[in-house]
Amino acid sequence: MKCVTRYRAATLVAALLVAAGAAAAPKAETWTEVKSPNFIVTTNSSEKDGRRVAIQFEQVRAVFMKYLPKAKANAAEPIRILAVKGETDFRALLPEFYEAKGTVHPGGVFQAGQERNYVVVRLDAESETSYQVLYHEYTHFLLHLNYGQLPVWLNEGLAEFFGHMQIREHEVLFGTPSWLYIRLLQTERWIPMDNLFAVGHDSPYYNEANKASIFYAQSWALVHYLILEGKRGSELNSYIHKLAGEHAMPVEAAHQAFGDPAALTKALEDCLRAGRFMEYSMKFPAQMEDATLSSRILSPAESLAVRGDFLAYSRRPNEARPLLEEAVKLDPSLALPHESLGVVALNNGDFSTASKEFDRAVELDSRSPLAFFFSAQAMVQKSGESSASLKQAETLLRRAVALNPEFAPAQAQLASVMFAQNENLNEALQHAVRATSLQPGEPEFLVTAGSILLKLDRIEEALDAGDRAKALAQNDSERFDAQQLIDSAQRAVNWQHGAHGSGQPELGTPDQNRASNETKAGDATSPGDTPSGPAEKFEGVVQESQCDGLTLYLGLEGESRRMRLRARNYAKVDFLTYEWDPPTDFSPCRDLKGRTVRVTYQQISGDRNRGEVSAIEVLK
Repeated sequence: MKCVTRYRAATLVAALLVAAGAAAAPKAETWTEVKSPNFIVTTNSSEKDGRRVAIQFEQVRAVFMKYLPKAKANAAEPIRILAVKGETDFRALLPEFYEAKGTVHPGGVFQAGQERNYVVVRLDAESETSYQVLYHEYTHFLLHLNYGQLPVWLNEGLAEFFGHMQIREHEVLFGTPSWLYIRLLQTERWIPMDNLFAVGHDSPYYNEANKASIFYAQSWALVHYLILEGKRGSELNSYIHKLAGEHAMPVEAAHQAFGDPAALTKALEDCLRAGRFMEYSMKFPAQMEDATLSSRILSPAESLAVRGDFLAYSRRPNEARPLLEEAVKLDPSLALPHESLGVVALNNGDFSTASKEFDRAVELDSRSPLAFFFSAQAMVQKSGESSASLKQAETLLRRAVALNPEFAPAQAQLASVMFAQNENLNEALQHAVRATSLQPGEPEFLVTAGSILLKLDRIEEALDAGDRAKALAQNDSERFDAQQLIDSAQRAVNWQHGAHGSGQPELGTPDQNRASNETKAGDATSPGDTPSGPAEKFEGVVQESQCDGLTLYLGLEGESRRMRLRARNYAKVDFLTYEWDPPTDFSPCRDLKGRTVRVTYQQISGDRNRGEVSAIEVLK
């Protein structure tokens, strides 16, 4: 398992605003930091503006928690908001929106990532429209944090519902009708409900402009109806539970939660015809006192470091590096620019420089979990997965986890490093499971957990983790990793239940008869599936030899019985031969089939037909 981190592509969504001209930024600006419990606002406007932005985002978060009281709304660290005065500052942070003629200039952007989340907002272009975009994307972030990959209609419908809310002086107004969507629903042909429930990210309804409009309109209207009009919020909660808790398929879950799709369509049509899309006014769940916010003036080096950090996470190295290097010159004792320069180097594959920068960040700030986390990343990339580098990486990651137990990537990476060392696997599993609970939408975390489960012989649980990872996968790489886990676990199931000569599929045909294998798992999930007893010998013809990583599975046909054998690490098996001349690139995974061998083994779980191999002598 490679000890590498992945960066999710930034979510950049633009509001349709007319770009307002702004005067050039002064040479020496004052940047202010305002901290609330869940956000850090950095602004070159007034402290008052910074406080207002922080409070507004805290209010949006509170509204979300009011509707989903059991949901998690805390990222591993506070979300960082860059609130800039005008277009000049905004363009310096997001040049991609100005690189081509005709590109829409946004009023706000939400950039999500595993390690750090950023919001950028233009204060001179504030409007209900620009904040709708930010609320929409913030809702996506919270949904992903809690539920992973929801069906597209529900994800977009909820984001549109909460995205349209309006923050007033003493109340929040949501459920505001979208007259654009209502007109579309009155004039366009609707998507059949079952088709709506089944839409995926590759569907034309989601990707083609002429179809996406009605998809968004219908998704918004259905969520609006279920929450406010039909008083069917409990059905929506049931639907989400069936998806996230029971892993039901979207269409099946919808039938169970909402009933007959034709009846649901008629109810929504009646609501639309009656024109009763209501708005709902609610006092803020908890009015935030201004005194709960802290503020301070940033030094020039700190303000450069914050902006450079955003550009580093945006994968804009040419724009990030000058700001960060200037910050280091102005204040050599500041840790953040070294950490951000390390991110730039890591993204560029310069692991030696990355390692130096992260080590320096750790020296300057021993309280930064990200510095320890990235230092471990760079070390393994630079030195490879040697015993020494893995052990040192484990030490760094343990420090990161101790500093912030809520930081899921560090939990997952620690599990991965421990797995690579094949040590303390039960503890490694605890860290992997913790990572999946903190960020349930990350398929790579599930693959890590599943790989450890497989190593512990908890095979059915590994299969379940692989299935869940495959369902969450959003690209070919993630789907490939999940399928590899599923195939490996299925081969282990087949091996444990005597695939050879028993009417079950042979090793290498993992997708056949899976249901029958799952129902007969028996001791497949037992962590006590270990060799015991004295060493024995068995002679037979190799009917099947196949490997998963370093694990070798053998099926042998002897004179009186068949044996199912395994070698956890075939590199540690003694291979002997006297009459057979093996190929120079000999591999037991490929070259033993059809050979007569004598194996030395120990029985597994007292089963005389299963064994763990320590030596293989090829006879002919």
